[in-house]
Amino acid sequence: MTRLLTKAFEEASRLSEVDQDEIAMRLLEEIEGEDRWDETLAKSPDALERLADKALGGRSIRSGSASAGEPLASEKVRPSSGSGSDLIASTTS
Repeated sequence: MTRLLTKAFEEASRLSEVDQDEIAMRLLEEIEGEDRWDETLAKSPDALERLADKALGGRSIRSGSASAGEPLASEKVRPSSGSGSDLIASTTS
């Protein structure tokens, strides 16, 4: 157990039983929610890929037309019209 979690439990142990039970229920619900979320994600990789493709504006990671970390057109960097050494973010595609 981490120091922070140990400290949190020590602090919680000073609270009333009702408050302790409330904290315990919230923590358990949070953990269960994380487990359910992990299960949902594991069961639906195709749906997640479709959502990712939609977010990428139709560019598919699977087809190779986009890759993780690739900047979107509005994020691409081009040299300025100045000395050429300065870079500015393009706001057009």
